Amino acid sequence: MGAKPRAPFDADAHPKTSDDYPLFPVSSPLVGTTDPSTSGEAARSIAKKLTALQLQVLAAFARLGPQTPKEIERLPEFAELAPSTVRKRCTELHRAGHLDRTDDAAKRGGCFVLAITPKGKAVAA
Repeated sequence: MGAKPRAPFDADAHPKTSDDYPLFPVSSPLVGTTDPSTSGEAARSIAKKLTALQLQVLAAFARLGPQTPKEIERLPEFAELAPSTVRKRCTELHRAGHLDRTDDAAKRGGCFVLAITPKGKAVAA
């Protein structure tokens, strides 16, 4: 008995994102849809907390002023870490609104210059 032939794959007919799955809404990657509201509150509070390394990077920006991620990664306190580790924390802090690009459009060493924001200063204090 032979296998039934399959219809050709039609990429346009298949969902592309989680928004295309209406049966499975995603409220948070840390919380299930049937969890109590306190679980959502706890997940939001965890997501807002910064790691020790992120706080250390923020403290460096608060101490030194505008810097590039490359300049920050070269500091003695980060000497034991891989360069990409510090740069990734700078990116995370930028996305979270703790760091922002300076008005200076010029790049230093191929990197944008970042400065601590008021939100970042409040956390670093």
